[in-house]
Amino acid sequence: MKNTLKLGVFILGLMLLAPSLSWSQNTDDPKLQPSSVWVIEYIRTTDGSTGEYLDYLAKYYVTNLEAAKTEGRVKDYKIITSMPGNDDDWDVMIMIEHKDFAALEKAQANFAKWMEEREKTESKEDKEAREKAVGSRFELRTIMGGKLAREVTIKP
Repeated sequence: MKNTLKLGVFILGLMLLAPSLSWSQNTDDPKLQPSSVWVIEYIRTTDGSTGEYLDYLAKYYVTNLEAAKTEGRVKDYKIITSMPGNDDDWDVMIMIEHKDFAALEKAQANFAKWMEEREKTESKEDKEAREKAVGSRFELRTIMGGKLAREVTIKP
């Protein structure tokens, strides 16, 4: 729960930053068609642990993202892997797509409620297994940073 709270705080921080970004609300340019908002996280796995980290994502993270898609809390997501260019570069990028800033704000507002619901429905054994896996992920990776990005379509 503590680690999930950290992710929630990270996303909340990005959400609070969003309205202050001039490009986030700039629809004055008729050539730009604003589209989705992406929450992006850059991760560096420890040497030899990329496969194990991707297994963790498949079992816990992707399962939650698929549920969020089904429930309409996120539009889509992408997990991208890459060879790091240097010691300070990422090798796993997680991108979560929201329809717009309003949808991102709604998702964040409902995050705590969703966590409470999961706590009520999750078995003790499942909870213990998830908490053990969540704790081990910190040994598998380092968060290198994150961004909030706005997708735009450029009209000719």
